[in-house]
Amino acid sequence: MIHLVRHAHAGRRERGTDFDRPLSDLGQLHAKLIAERIAADRVDRILSSPYLRCLQTIEPLSHAIGVPVEPLAILSDGAAPEPIARLILSTDHLVMCTHGDVLGALAGHLAAAGAPVDLRFSFVKGSAMSLVMSGSRVIEAHYFPPPR
Repeated sequence: MIHLVRHAHAGRRERGTDFDRPLSDLGQLHAKLIAERIAADRVDRILSSPYLRCLQTIEPLSHAIGVPVEPLAILSDGAAPEPIARLILSTDHLVMCTHGDVLGALAGHLAAAGAPVDLRFSFVKGSAMSLVMSGSRVIEAHYFPPPR
């Protein structure tokens, strides 16, 4: 199983740089609920955009299961989907936290390659998509709105 998570709700843009923008109180709550939802699954690696809001979104999961977060530049805002797709198709038991534009482009790339990804799904803050793999193929995609 691979979990693709969009960062939770962040503070306003005028507070510091976009790179250093932290989660809001609502985002912190969502991060805890995201961790609860994923913690029961096997997770071998946690990868994240190096943006603060992504790191903060996935840190509760990291603490809950004892797997460190690996910041990865290819998950940064505006990143191309191809390297991320190669990473997804070559691994399993992975959680990735990134940005809405990256997830939208990645979903389109996976769908174009034949994955059963519903492109109508909107990656709103705190939402996730879980991919079930068979070897290096995506055989199912499940969508999760932000926690309530």
